[in-house]
Amino acid sequence: MICSYFPRLKRAPRPMALFTPRRIFLTPVHGCLIHLSCEPGFGDLLDPDAGRLVIRDYRPTEYPGHPQISDITQDEDGFIYLVNVQGILQFDGVRWKHQAAPLAFTYNVRHGPQGRVWSSSANNIGYFDASGENSKLGYHSLLPDLPDELQDIGRGGDLAISDEGIFYSTAHGLIRFQDDELHHCTGDEDWLGGSINVLDGVIYWVRNGEDLLRVSEDSLELVVHDSELLSGRSTRVTSRPNQSPLWVIGERGVFEINTEDKSLRRIEGPLDTIVSDGRINDVERLDADSFAVATSLHGIIVSDNTGQRIRRIDRNASLAENAVLSLFTD
Repeated sequence: MICSYFPRLKRAPRPMALFTPRRIFLTPVHGCLIHLSCEPGFGDLLDPDAGRLVIRDYRPTEYPGHPQISDITQDEDGFIYLVNVQGILQFDGVRWKHQAAPLAFTYNVRHGPQGRVWSSSANNIGYFDASGENSKLGYHSLLPDLPDELQDIGRGGDLAISDEGIFYSTAHGLIRFQDDELHHCTGDEDWLGGSINVLDGVIYWVRNGEDLLRVSEDSLELVVHDSELLSGRSTRVTSRPNQSPLWVIGERGVFEINTEDKSLRRIEGPLDTIVSDGRINDVERLDADSFAVATSLHGIIVSDNTGQRIRRIDRNASLAENAVLSLFTD
């Protein structure tokens, strides 16, 4: 089942997709696309009196493709892309297109330069791009570009894109592609891949569940070493105006970085309590004052920048599932 709600949807000429601003998109565990909207701003989502959210469900009979969807992105024309078992779904607000690929399972998707849609899959990494007059998306694997010792990339790690390239975390470490070339690879077998985050244009990588590293092209700088906290399920970061960034670590809690001793300092409060008790899958900023956390047990948690004021959006608030795999805002 895929679920969505699009208020005031207006038809636009192709190739632009048919969406309106101020939206949150999310994918629950059983392959739903849900759209949440709250006017006049996302900050209203913190108000428990804002009312129940309106959701439209798209069932498997309405869209082509496997129902299990794990990630979501959007291109500059507004098209939504959702990854499933055998490729990606492209949605413009009215029409669905299944772009097939020889993939066993796809975990992450990001829109990048040159109109390419990058993905990480089980034992495969690559991208979709338009080919031919009908703009059909074709899949291009990057495995042939990897040296033999890196061919076994594992289950599929994290994926992030910055001005310095396209970064993948794999079973053999961190790989970077730029200008269709393999520029950098940490090939030590002990450097297992983990979460990758982009913060203010800079890549941060959690290596081996114990080191948080700042990545700059071919160099790695240690930011924090903590084998207990960084071993949590998924590490995500969000910036905050005039404050230190917040690091949200599944099964561990919410933290700031103490720059003096390079340690993680806990930010106690309601958000920390919920995050400490379960897996988190994604974090997305909503506006200058609030952000959302996708969880595997508690639905979506909307929080202010302090982590002290939160609102839980779950089945009781109209979500189809409490397990939310990914978020996307525009």
